[in-house]
Amino acid sequence: MRAIRFVIILIAVVSAGTIRAEDAKPLILRARPIQIISCDTLPTQVKPAVGHIRFKPGFGIFYLVEGTDLRGVKAGSLFIDSIFTPDGTDISRKRNGEPAYNQGAFPTVSDDGTYCIFSVEVGDSSQFGKVERLIVKGSIVALTGSEHEKKTVELDVNDGSEKKVGPFSIQVAGLVPMASPVVAGGYSPVISSDIPTAKVTPLGDQATVVQAPTKSARPPFGSSPNDGSAFVQINLAGPMSNIINATFKNGDRELQTGYTSYFPDRQRCYGFPRPHTGKLTLTLAYWAGLHEAKVQIGQ
Repeated sequence: MRAIRFVIILIAVVSAGTIRAEDAKPLILRARPIQIISCDTLPTQVKPAVGHIRFKPGFGIFYLVEGTDLRGVKAGSLFIDSIFTPDGTDISRKRNGEPAYNQGAFPTVSDDGTYCIFSVEVGDSSQFGKVERLIVKGSIVALTGSEHEKKTVELDVNDGSEKKVGPFSIQVAGLVPMASPVVAGGYSPVISSDIPTAKVTPLGDQATVVQAPTKSARPPFGSSPNDGSAFVQINLAGPMSNIINATFKNGDRELQTGYTSYFPDRQRCYGFPRPHTGKLTLTLAYWAGLHEAKVQIGQ
């Protein structure tokens, strides 16, 4: 078995329990590599994207962080001290001294906040097939939750007025016919004809209300097409990394929801079948504050 020479082998040990603002202490976490994606230089005749496959010369290293109440990593906080090849060459900088690496755009966090995954991307295709032998050292800033809060708000599917819950705003966007087409990044802003004044604002701007097509692609959120029912769309805006969970109920019955996001850091659009009664409750559990914790890479 080929030995991986990354000096990133320790997993952080963090004391259990919620970190409160008044007793928070600086945390030093550690990351370990769990996946490598590498691509060689492509001939000019080859398109950079074929179907669902994307080709990007260079390599990406994905790291796993273990901790408590993790909510993500801070945008732009990645700093790489060095990326040494086996012959001692540091490829972390370009010839002009600027960083040759980028912080991956889509970090992920487990629902229980114990694991976070981020990536380091480098556009150097000369390391294709040799990435496992690189020695990477640097750091990134992880975000951990503090001061847990839970609040409930009442919603009416026929009322599109905005409501506030802590740092979040909630708005019923409208009813989406089951036959609405799916568009990139989410579902199309098509509103059923029985509520012509409804508005959908998935991007924060007023969308055009148009007649729903009678036949189209698969319906949103995995429901069967053309069954005469409709989905409720509810927009939630605010610091998404603070959210622990969002629970929608119709009376005592919890609704099974799914969501899409045009902007993962600040917006979600939830959807579920229209309930028999128009009254809903949303219980939002979230962190009222976030702390920063340094994550060491290769140290």
